[in-house]
Amino acid sequence: MTEDYPDLPILTLTSITDANMYKGFLYLGSREIFFFDRTRKSQSPTDICQLLVGVMFTLNDLRNRD
Repeated sequence: MTEDYPDLPILTLTSITDANMYKGFLYLGSREIFFFDRTRKSQSPTDICQLLVGVMFTLNDLRNRD
């Protein structure tokens, strides 16, 4: 699928150990552009929202560079 859309952002989220830590990568085509590795202090959905906002800002910064 990425061959058809080379600039398609792909976010992979991997849960580690007992779901208190999460790690993931954001790819643009085949290029890794963002890596996160963070320990969650709660099960709050706010953590995931903050992560997604960070990803959106990263994508926006990349778009503004071009």
